[in-house]
Amino acid sequence: MFLGGFGSSRFIHKYFSVAVNRFLAINTPAFYHRIFTIRNTKLIAIAIITFSLWHFVFNQFDGCELLFYSDTYQWYFTENATCAYIIIEYLELYYISVLFAFACLFDFCTLISLVRHLKVVARDRPFSKNDVRFFLQSCITGFVFVGVTFCFHLGYKFFDENDKLGQFLVSTFAWECTHSLDGIIVVLFNKELRRIFTAPNRIFVNRIHSQQHSTGREHWESSHSPNSKNLHLYYPGSVASQTTTKAANHSIKKQPESQNYM
Repeated sequence: MFLGGFGSSRFIHKYFSVAVNRFLAINTPAFYHRIFTIRNTKLIAIAIITFSLWHFVFNQFDGCELLFYSDTYQWYFTENATCAYIIIEYLELYYISVLFAFACLFDFCTLISLVRHLKVVARDRPFSKNDVRFFLQSCITGFVFVGVTFCFHLGYKFFDENDKLGQFLVSTFAWECTHSLDGIIVVLFNKELRRIFTAPNRIFVNRIHSQQHSTGREHWESSHSPNSKNLHLYYPGSVASQTTTKAANHSIKKQPESQNYM
């Protein structure tokens, strides 16, 4: 259960950090580049991982072990009721709810700024479409996660205590579905990943053609003298290269005729 608690804590902190990141990137670009440098981004990632280890720290206390009981299909803390109350009520439910509320506030402000931006920028520019796509992907993933969090902590109230299957569906099964939906959402909003499932052969063919083109280009460039002028601007098969080649051959053929007149 440590990996599950660590993963959920890391996800909500990462989601909050990404929401702040998007908000600053769109509304204050100059300030954003000063804050989210490579060094600061690494420090933020380390802080998220370190702070997400609180679940592991609490599980080290006696009576705070969270175990799965097969007779009821439920997760229970072993002995310490106070530990269970602090972890479940405050750290997992209230804290996550408040953090997600602030993340939603940042995302709502980002959405308003993004709509204004799209009204000014040309609609056929690809980076604007990508911004909207990744923004929607992150928001949907966050809502799914928080919805399952409430289902995990409050869903048991809708089923009888003796209904083991119902309790299992709103807790363990719902939590596992969240991890599956996270991957599905990523695939739905990513064209390259969708092509792996819709047209896998095309990906391999394009990759082979790209490698062959790159190899042929490098071979052609290496076969020419580096001191020759403007040769690096022309590639075999282009109009410019054909014109240059014809002009050179024509001058060579005409050279003997000019010598006869002299």
